[in-house]
Amino acid sequence: MLTSKYIDHFLDEVTTWQKKLSTADQVIGIWFEVQRTWSHLESIFIDSEDIRAQLPQDAERFDNIDSNFKVMSISVHHLCITVLFVGDFK
Repeated sequence: MLTSKYIDHFLDEVTTWQKKLSTADQVIGIWFEVQRTWSHLESIFIDSEDIRAQLPQDAERFDNIDSNFKVMSISVHHLCITVLFVGDFK
């Protein structure tokens, strides 16, 4: 789009959107990485009673962090919905 001969009129808007989309792409990439890692940790600490018995303090810590992570995930989901349907988040 930046190579279009009609870009001059829209250059500021296009540049702004390009930055927003680049940031969104980076955030989504990081979020997927976090979710992948979290899924791995869940399988270790939630699905394995043996590990929970061997590492009781770590298991309790994971449970607390897991609860916070789930609340944060819901908040991020609601924020994304708000941005998509209400408008720009500033």
